[in-house]
Amino acid sequence: MSAAPLLLELLRTTNDVTVRNAAALALGDLKHPPAFDVLVDLLKDERTHSSRGTLLYAIGAFDCSSILSTLVNFVIDGNFEVSRQAFSLIGGIETEVNERTWDACTSRVRNTLVVAADERRPLLREVLALFEQEEE
Repeated sequence: MSAAPLLLELLRTTNDVTVRNAAALALGDLKHPPAFDVLVDLLKDERTHSSRGTLLYAIGAFDCSSILSTLVNFVIDGNFEVSRQAFSLIGGIETEVNERTWDACTSRVRNTLVVAADERRPLLREVLALFEQEEE
């Protein structure tokens, strides 16, 4: 019997950050496909606001092209760890992304760059460079 279903249930139900992170990492290592949607839901859950870095790391085991907009939001609004981990995931996307989504994300980064705090601008420039590199 695989441990994945038990880990998935634990990931869904626990409020303990340490337990949640351990379950997320284990499911990422196992590349258990149902974990992707649960991890995405947790990333969007307000109760994980201060503990998303490990969840983002764990989700890196999967194709993240479908959550590009979410990753861009984390680059723009996330804390240091979250924004860098989201940037890393964006850079690792190898599959095709819907053109409308791609263009919307590129525009969002460009628009944010104009008003961003000085300490956020270098990372936003790097994200924009990734988008522009892919457009060539």
